[in-house]
Amino acid sequence: MHGQGLEQVATDVADLALLSEGVVSDSDWTIKLYLWSWQKVQQPVWMARAIELSEELDDFARTAQLLDMHYKSVWATPLLEKMGLSYWDARQLDEAAEVLRTVVEKDPSRTDLDMLVQAYSGSPEYRAQLTSHVEQESETLSGAEKASHLLMAARLDSLSEGNRYLEFLERASHVDPANTSVFLLLQRSWTERQESKLLEDLYNARAKAAHDLAGEVEVYRKAGQHLLRREVYSPELGDLGVRMLSQSLLQLYQHNLEVPALIGTLSLLVERLKARGQGPAGVRLLAKALAHPRSDDEVIWIVNTGIALAQDDVALTRTTQAFEQLRARVVERNSKLFQLNPEENVREDGMHFDDTSEEGDFRRLQTGEMDCIDEDFEEMTMPWHTPDFGGEF
Repeated sequence: MHGQGLEQVATDVADLALLSEGVVSDSDWTIKLYLWSWQKVQQPVWMARAIELSEELDDFARTAQLLDMHYKSVWATPLLEKMGLSYWDARQLDEAAEVLRTVVEKDPSRTDLDMLVQAYSGSPEYRAQLTSHVEQESETLSGAEKASHLLMAARLDSLSEGNRYLEFLERASHVDPANTSVFLLLQRSWTERQESKLLEDLYNARAKAAHDLAGEVEVYRKAGQHLLRREVYSPELGDLGVRMLSQSLLQLYQHNLEVPALIGTLSLLVERLKARGQGPAGVRLLAKALAHPRSDDEVIWIVNTGIALAQDDVALTRTTQAFEQLRARVVERNSKLFQLNPEENVREDGMHFDDTSEEGDFRRLQTGEMDCIDEDFEEMTMPWHTPDFGGEF
């Protein structure tokens, strides 16, 4: 495949990657889609997004490798600097020093990066002196500048047997919660140590520093996704992840926000409830989502997933019927968008439609559309006013 055909395929795969960000919780898969598209047609925006997602996964080594590929495509010095620091944070210091040395050769004014290079090859005493110097300089600064100096002190301290690495990062986070590098390094440290309380404080501070409500929702969503990936190592981190995702949904519904990642959030929570044998709680969660204005393609996902959860539960027979009736109405008014055979069984993953077009008809679903819901679940079509999940998480 060549020329225009290859460009179109690459664009289609990148569009799939963008769609997957909102509906799939596996960011690793999304990164691979963006990377495949970029390897075929080197659109900088695709690689840039792959790099951002890699950072969110705390995968500093892969981030550095992606930056290396990107740099060799566009030859932009800022990418080289970011690559060196990513290697540093990945604790691959040989590679980091080599890259940062190249940046300093290109721009001798970067005394901050030169300090890292010199510290790498210097004695423990020299490293301690540099760390002390940077800390003293930070005392004369405030805000983002102060946080950057404390971040530098932390990176210097990480070279030696010093024990102030986390102290410097915490101080930097307190000064500037919006500093992404500080946030990611603290998140990695607290996750490795399974410090759920410190992680919760970190996420709350980050959310408060967000520019708007949508940003706050995104902080909690990413936090929940990050923590649920670690649940296999720490059930406590998994529980915190659920609370973070719940907070994300609470904010979303309280303020009637339209965000692209609703399905990804719901799928994570539903999967967890299903694994714990709490299917009815998953149905309740999905039905609550229907009480808020959503696009019709999202409604299709929600009702199909609800049917998959409820269809084998006799106590939820009427609930299943309500979901099926709502699905039929949505499909009927979008017959050109959704090609769905109602006689076929719904797949277990709940995804059963051929078109995920963004042209879904946005309209508020009245709770009356679900008035035949099982008596025990009447309240689940009501909008949320408090973060109450009935203790079922």
